[in-house]
Amino acid sequence: MRSRLEDIRGHAAATRLYAASVGLLVPDRLAGPTDKPAESASTLADSVAQNTDVNQGVLVGDPDVSALNLRIAVFRGDAVGYARG
Repeated sequence: MRSRLEDIRGHAAATRLYAASVGLLVPDRLAGPTDKPAESASTLADSVAQNTDVNQGVLVGDPDVSALNLRIAVFRGDAVGYARG
């Protein structure tokens, strides 16, 4: 279970890194929108870690991914809008 938690944290960190790189490529239009999914990914990773019983190897309760899903959808719309000009 510890290795899964580390994987989750690693994915959250990668999301922050990709958000920063997109923000550098298109600072005027996408820097702000990329931060929101990255923040949600980090929050979700923290929540999963806090709600995991490492000794039993189980997650206690279901993680709420709704904020992350919403922010990804908003970013996707912003990115598509930017690409279409």
